[in-house]
Amino acid sequence: MVKVIFSKTGNKFIRKILFNAVCNIIMQASRNNPENDILVYYRKKRNEGKHHYVAVISCTTKLLRRILAECKKVQTNM
Repeated sequence: MVKVIFSKTGNKFIRKILFNAVCNIIMQASRNNPENDILVYYRKKRNEGKHHYVAVISCTTKLLRRILAECKKVQTNM
């Protein structure tokens, strides 16, 4: 099992892209799709008392895990 950790020591460019992607997912989902998994996870973290940025980073890690799972699924089907 691959453990995904979204750390400050990673690629700075990729971290910024993922952070902005999650922020956009949260904004768009709150308007159009309130049952989006990332938005639901963000709201859960905020209700736990987490700061906005901490919640977004948690969502970024969740998004990375989902991307890796999809990549593994595609590799096993080839």
